[in-house]
Amino acid sequence: MPSIFLLVTDLQLTVSQIVKSILLVIILFGVIINIRYAVRHKKIKQKYWRIIIALALAILFLPLVKWLMVDGALLNSSQYVQGRTIDICQVFALGQGISFEYHVDGKKYSSCNTFHPLKLENIKVPDG
Repeated sequence: MPSIFLLVTDLQLTVSQIVKSILLVIILFGVIINIRYAVRHKKIKQKYWRIIIALALAILFLPLVKWLMVDGALLNSSQYVQGRTIDICQVFALGQGISFEYHVDGKKYSSCNTFHPLKLENIKVPDG
């Protein structure tokens, strides 16, 4: 039975953390600038637009913080188990990968991954 979880490498999670952190800094900067301009503008219409923009950016900020925390938790609490390779498979948009299976708490999981940066030729398939 295929696993419903998307498998990612530590490198992909780290890159994701960096990109989200940069995006959070940009959004936070946008919120601060728009609030600052809202305070300085004399026209009421301009103040409202700046406040609306700041609120929209703040709303985008919250889910990004949550996703950053989820990725951080995945990076900091990885658990490794024994598994075995089954066959060569296709990973969507990433090319050839290796299908594998493993057992955790009596449940069998299987999936397909590229195992980048390892070369496909360096992994024993099947029964690796």
